[in-house]
Amino acid sequence: SGLVAGRNMAKLMLNEALIVYPNTTMLGALAHYISHPLTTHFQPMNANFGLIHELQLPKKIKNQAYFDRSMQVIQDAA
Repeated sequence: SGLVAGRNMAKLMLNEALIVYPNTTMLGALAHYISHPLTTHFQPMNANFGLIHELQLPKKIKNQAYFDRSMQVIQDAA
């Protein structure tokens, strides 16, 4: 998240569009979790696949699919 903050500060100074990762990436899911709490008693948590928009796939291939989808989104945003 520090890298995203640094890149966004540079983009802000150059009047460029900021990078906002969607909930389909771990960075986007974590940012959404801390900025849009669904409970009245917020609890910090580490990164986990439960935060990411779920894919309806067999568990055997699901984690790789999460990775592939996230990498595609990040590459498209670069």
